Amino acid sequence: MEHHEFVQKVDSFSLEPDGVVFHCQTSTGHAIDVDLTICTPHIVRIRMCADPELEHARGLLDINEDWPSTAFDLDETA
Repeated sequence: MEHHEFVQKVDSFSLEPDGVVFHCQTSTGHAIDVDLTICTPHIVRIRMCADPELEHARGLLDINEDWPSTAFDLDETA
């Protein structure tokens, strides 16, 4: 039977010029980053890769990486 990891908890986060990186723990205890990029006021890109060897691999899809700077606010209240 195949087992899948999932994000169990967020340990911390860091603000980036174009979004937020959430530093998380998976259901099996691995550290993983979830990258949330603000592309436009209406488009948000979420990336996560559980395999460090594939983290920067390019896929076959042509994905726009050149978005204009978009202002955003982060509210830290739960």
